[in-house]
Amino acid sequence: MQRIAILGGGRMGEALLAGLLDAGYAPDALAVAEAHADRRQELETRAPGTRIGPSASWAVADADVAIGYYGVGIENALAEIANRRGRLVVHIAANDAYCPPAAQAQINEALQGREGVEVYTYPGVG
Repeated sequence: MQRIAILGGGRMGEALLAGLLDAGYAPDALAVAEAHADRRQELETRAPGTRIGPSASWAVADADVAIGYYGVGIENALAEIANRRGRLVVHIAANDAYCPPAAQAQINEALQGREGVEVYTYPGVG
């Protein structure tokens, strides 16, 4: 089974995690990078056996694919996720108040055109 890293354990990350678990993915095949300790505890309670930690580099180290849906702070982890071994797919809501235009530009600049990387930006979505 593929190993999947989720960058960010917020609402979108948790929904993705729940869907993958419901689809039959083994919890230990999934890793979630979440910066906030209290949120990590919530996720550990809701998804026992899932690998949850504070570092994007840790989460992507053995992942076949890493996914960030509206990941707040991805711009601060670009160096960490650059060392991934698998694919990277990032989704950005253009009007996301938590990922301002400067952060979006930084993400796009660092990742666009790199092999194994897909960045999708959704205009008008917040």
